[in-house]
Amino acid sequence: MDTIGKFKPHMLHFIGHGGIEQTDGGNRRPYLQLFVKASGTVEPWYRDDIIEDFVVAADDADSLRLVVLNACRSGRSTAENRDPWSLSQVFNAAGAPAVIGMNSDVADTQAVDFAAGLYTALVERDSDGIGKPIE
Repeated sequence: MDTIGKFKPHMLHFIGHGGIEQTDGGNRRPYLQLFVKASGTVEPWYRDDIIEDFVVAADDADSLRLVVLNACRSGRSTAENRDPWSLSQVFNAAGAPAVIGMNSDVADTQAVDFAAGLYTALVERDSDGIGKPIE
């Protein structure tokens, strides 16, 4: 996560797996799966970790403007443990003003089609040939 903090992108697109883990106490915790290149392992990235790793200053002009979570259940709230924060809401609370997440399972082909449609819309030009910024 240090790389994101140093690079300060305007947009982050997470493509991977997400899920909801059953805890020992009977609660359920949403997570994104991160591949750790150095160790070759996959680790869950939980809400508290995201908050700690990814706080974005809301008044920073160079801060993140859009987060796309192209992962299963990344936009879903977990009512079972009365936790109203989905992973999408976590990124929003960390300072990203616009976050897109998925409410249910998403097939690979659907994820690819969604990303293609999103990026096509972002680069479309108006009649003057001017692109439309994400505000």
